[in-house]
Amino acid sequence: LFAQPISQHAPHVLQLPYGVFFVAGRHFSSFHVRFADVARGGLRVVAPADSEAHVAESRRHFLECLNLAWAQQLKNKDIPEGGSKGVC
Repeated sequence: LFAQPISQHAPHVLQLPYGVFFVAGRHFSSFHVRFADVARGGLRVVAPADSEAHVAESRRHFLECLNLAWAQQLKNKDIPEGGSKGVC
């Protein structure tokens, strides 16, 4: 996904994700990042208002998903499931 390691883009993320999934449809693209085989999180839907907003959101799409999944991982530290998040 990146030419450089994730640690250069998100140095606060202290663990490599267990899985990263990319889904592309006719009118959407989506990432799902999880930090464990069994993970809990959610789905965030971003609906840009115009093409300029769509370009801006597309540039930060993966990093937003990674950061949200990492926050979920930290929040789930006291339960067996890892953290995950999908951004569509």
